Amino acid sequence: TMVFSPNGGIYKSTDRGTTWRCTSADTISGLYIWINALLVTPTNAVLAGVGGTTDGGTIFRSSDEGEHWTCVRRILHSASALQLTADSGGIIYCGTMGDGVLRSTDDGISWAPLGAEVAGLSVPSLVATAANEIFAGGYWGLKFSSDAGTHWESKSLGPGNDHIMALAADVQGGILASTFDGNVLQSTDKGTFWREESSGLSGMRVHAFAVASSSVFATDTVRIYAQTHATTSASAKKTKPLETRLEQNYPNPFNPTTRISYTVGRVVALSGALSSGVEGPASGNVRLIVYDILGREVATLVNEVKAPGRYSVTFDGKGLASGVYFYRLLVGRYSATRKMVLLP
Repeated sequence: TMVFSPNGGIYKSTDRGTTWRCTSADTISGLYIWINALLVTPTNAVLAGVGGTTDGGTIFRSSDEGEHWTCVRRILHSASALQLTADSGGIIYCGTMGDGVLRSTDDGISWAPLGAEVAGLSVPSLVATAANEIFAGGYWGLKFSSDAGTHWESKSLGPGNDHIMALAADVQGGILASTFDGNVLQSTDKGTFWREESSGLSGMRVHAFAVASSSVFATDTVRIYAQTHATTSASAKKTKPLETRLEQNYPNPFNPTTRISYTVGRVVALSGALSSGVEGPASGNVRLIVYDILGREVATLVNEVKAPGRYSVTFDGKGLASGVYFYRLLVGRYSATRKMVLLP
């Protein structure tokens, strides 16, 4: 068993986690170095994705169960996360921050960059499925490859889910994805259609998944959640969204209708607090107003007290002149405005 610590150390246990010993102090530990990922290869070599080095990111490899480590790849533009995954055929992939996706076919000894579709992207989320399909995610969305990363296609998770936080392959061949907006979704058809699996995780930004034979674990920055089956909703304690947030309308441009989504945070700031909401009552008056380009009020879509939660409303531009419009959300001291375009 191996784990890593924030200060760059890799620790090894040979008694199922009762005691631990650092195995990397001589090569990759340091105050400003952090280990982002560990992977055991098909030959029982160990790979470590390291960020924070002076020249970017680094992949280290150990062939003696972590006792000694050798640098096998430097990623010049990666100053933070490296993600490692392997398919059932033994091909290993590394997601980088700024250098796209790398692939190794020789047990992690040498690496080559993949496909123009992912070149230069920051890829903080990466997973290979049992069918040897690869999903890569980031703030730019989700991409899918069925040919070991040579070619990639974009996949949509629906409106408001274009920033991927974490990915995992479940035991039944599906894929799990968490998004920046606090949704967890599952697809069983290679990412074409998605269904929400966020019950018990509402508003939580899941940073990592772990899949066992009959359970799925999910964690945000401080909590761990569990569900009993990979295809059922999570059984964690329900929580409310933490931040008030206004989303971009979808579709945009539109004609004549579009959907506007927003989140009312757990609390609403009333005095000198910041706009994300850190004090005050659990509910507050919410106003969502549409203006034309001259600042004239066109429509009031919402003007009522709302409890914390996620909401959406449809705006119908029928009868209005085509052009640029703005919509504004007001919740306590929170205020946010976005632009939308009505087509002729």
